[in-house]
Amino acid sequence: MILSSLCDYYTRLAQETPPKVPDYGFSEEKIGYAIVINASGSIVNTIPRMSTDKKPKARPLAVPRPVKRTSGIMPNFLWDKCAYVLGAQPHPNKKNDIPWTFNPNCFEAFQAFHE
Repeated sequence: MILSSLCDYYTRLAQETPPKVPDYGFSEEKIGYAIVINASGSIVNTIPRMSTDKKPKARPLAVPRPVKRTSGIMPNFLWDKCAYVLGAQPHPNKKNDIPWTFNPNCFEAFQAFHE
């Protein structure tokens, strides 16, 4: 009874204009930039998706539901954090002149997943 009521409520929220919940299998995530690639996989453009507030923040976007990461390397489908998509992650030593380091494990897992 409770589950059917929750299912009915979700259906009502999804049918409103604009929908108040993402479609089944999707999740609202804060996405700061969209990367446009061509057919060969080269980066063509980057599109900022930040709010126009005094302090810009990433805006929510409906994307495929994220995987549950507790340990190990598991990329998300078509989106993820910089360590996976670009292989860039913040340098562990903040005093270093190089603010970002390359993470080949996450980057290669993301590439292999999408190939």
